Amino acid sequence: MAKMTTPLTPEMLNQTKTHAQLCVTISVLNAFKLLEWIALACTLLAFASMMMTATSHLKIMGFLVVALGLAVFYFAFKLRVDAALFKQWQSLDVAALDDALLKINPQFQVGRSLEARLAASRALFHYGFYLLLLQLCALTVLAWFYEPIVFVF
Repeated sequence: MAKMTTPLTPEMLNQTKTHAQLCVTISVLNAFKLLEWIALACTLLAFASMMMTATSHLKIMGFLVVALGLAVFYFAFKLRVDAALFKQWQSLDVAALDDALLKINPQFQVGRSLEARLAASRALFHYGFYLLLLQLCALTVLAWFYEPIVFVF
């Protein structure tokens, strides 16, 4: 006996597509946690190298690596907020959410669709990833030219 299935309407297909995009975006945003750990390691290495060298250009390069790490952490914070909101999207009142976000950030764009919010979060992920790559490149240059302080007893 064949099962009767209801035909999918365009509205149902759109809801299914949006739900799939929501799930994928949440997964991608959660994957950024690994990149946070890499950024933390790079930042700590750069900070340690700044303390262990007397060369001014290496201190400046170390400061650049630390600053890039702080920028990655800024994007990581925003991505964690987005992931937490997307996980609760089904139970959120979007108008109340927009009002709350507008109070936090007066430049917030009210009334965006879920698709636009997901696209913005994916763009934040890409910016954070590119900053991490830039941090890794700067740390490589720092390691290449690193000259530690030599203590003579």
